[in-house]
Amino acid sequence: VQQPLVEQQAYFTSRSQTIAKILPGAQDAPTLERRGFEALLNNDIPAAREAFAAAEKAWPEYHNVAEITRLLTRVAELLPPGAKSLPREQLYDVMTRIMTDYSWGMPPAIKTQMEAVLRR
Repeated sequence: VQQPLVEQQAYFTSRSQTIAKILPGAQDAPTLERRGFEALLNNDIPAAREAFAAAEKAWPEYHNVAEITRLLTRVAELLPPGAKSLPREQLYDVMTRIMTDYSWGMPPAIKTQMEAVLRR
């Protein structure tokens, strides 16, 4: 039996407050995660990787930041020296992988934006 939405929200708020006490900087993880998604949407792979790595450092288990950091690290290694953007097809492959495997907890607005990009 699923708990009412109000109880679920109270649970997650309490859990987040507890984690923030244990992990200094954990409150920054959501902002850093969003910054990473925004950089990815702008095809700035180094900035996206840095933001997700910072989110992982702030709160290693926050959503899928660790997995996305690993993915973007591998992708960034394939960029030519000095390049920051992927060719469109490769960017779509990365976004599709994130949407398929790592979208748990993704902010709804970001998810909508990424879905719109992938429909083009």
